[in-house]
Amino acid sequence: MDNKHAKKIRLLKLLDILKNDTDEDNPITTEEIIDRMQLEGLEVERKTVYDDILCLTEAGYDIIQKRGRANMYAIANKNFDDVEIQMLLDAVYSSNFISKKKSDDLAKRLCSLMGNKRGETLLNECSNYVKFKNVNEHIWYNIDDIRSALNKNKIAFKYFHYTLNGGREYKKNGGEYVVNPVDLVLSEGNYYLIAFGDKYKNLSNYRVDRMESVRVLEDEISHPDWLKGYDIAKYKSRMFSMFGGEYKQICFQADNETGIIDGVFDKFGNMIKLQPNEDNTFIFRTEVIVSPVFYSWLTNYGGRIRIVSPKSVANDYVEYLKKSLNRYE
Repeated sequence: MDNKHAKKIRLLKLLDILKNDTDEDNPITTEEIIDRMQLEGLEVERKTVYDDILCLTEAGYDIIQKRGRANMYAIANKNFDDVEIQMLLDAVYSSNFISKKKSDDLAKRLCSLMGNKRGETLLNECSNYVKFKNVNEHIWYNIDDIRSALNKNKIAFKYFHYTLNGGREYKKNGGEYVVNPVDLVLSEGNYYLIAFGDKYKNLSNYRVDRMESVRVLEDEISHPDWLKGYDIAKYKSRMFSMFGGEYKQICFQADNETGIIDGVFDKFGNMIKLQPNEDNTFIFRTEVIVSPVFYSWLTNYGGRIRIVSPKSVANDYVEYLKKSLNRYE
């Protein structure tokens, strides 16, 4: 092997060692680098290591150098820092739609970005996560097929719910749904497909992990007039746990308390206008998709957020509360 080619091999191997086996808290000595190189069949000297480190530094790599009786080196510029990787791990393990097997696989790949030592520490901490996860391994194929069809082709699938014994009960007696896919949404740890059927003038939501035998059809999606100008982002933000229902403009009155204001902003965004009253309450108006889950959200606040109008929605909410109470009699 000529010297020029050997130097390229050396630099690549040195970079690999620094990326995988060092960080700010775990540097490597010159002697350790030499030993690692020799294991790879590369003969190097102390001056060679120094020259190669200098070459990598001049190429833009952020290499920490600690001078002393035994010079030590580590690479500082990782793609992610610990906090960023931890946030990604939290997202993976808190997502119900990702199976335990797939979560562990993703965790290993994420932690490997931090190098062997720090990555191993982060990976060991993953044992603290809740182990209950979805068991449907086909969801990845479902997501891939749906994404390839979005705004292009119709899709067909079977849809099911679970029974008391953990079995699957298929809707439409096992028949297929044929829909026009509009968007994929991650909500409360689950993926949902937003779609519409040609016979209807409204959007529907489907849990992706409860879809089976997903097929992308050759038929192009429909473009109905009612969907033109439809604000999908607004639709998603006004949905409660992805439950469908009727769009309503609701006027609320709420107690002027920090926790209530936080809850309103968390749900509807901090651009919503709050109008203070003299009785230490405030009024706000927004569009909501009315559903039992919306009523459940309202109940969480124990009457501190109230429906002012329309009266029909307020009356329906009262009936919802009465039915809930009757179940305890």
